Amino acid sequence: NGIRGNFNLQLFQSQGKREMKIWGEKGLIEMGIGGKQLVVTFSNSGERVEYNFPTRAGGHGGTDPSMMGRFIDAIENGGEGDSGLAEGLAATMLAEKANESMASGKIIPILPDEYSSNFTVQ
Repeated sequence: NGIRGNFNLQLFQSQGKREMKIWGEKGLIEMGIGGKQLVVTFSNSGERVEYNFPTRAGGHGGTDPSMMGRFIDAIENGGEGDSGLAEGLAATMLAEKANESMASGKIIPILPDEYSSNFTVQ
């Protein structure tokens, strides 16, 4: 829809904490305290808005149990999942290339012939 932005997820810094930032035309979204907060800074005014979230049990801030529940519900009831095969392939490819990069100390590209969002399952 014409919106431009940039996403950066930093997992490998000296302080041992995860940091996430999403830069967009209209502002910046940053992950705050322990992943329990998002801070939005609007580009035009500099105004900052903080959104705080409750702590939830389970891995990845409580999202793992929720995702698995929706996945099982989709299988049992024939519903749609949260993501399609293309998104799953992209996430898996990114994780595999990141692990290969960490192990080798090199930049590992994802080549066009390794992944295409226009593939079909046979």
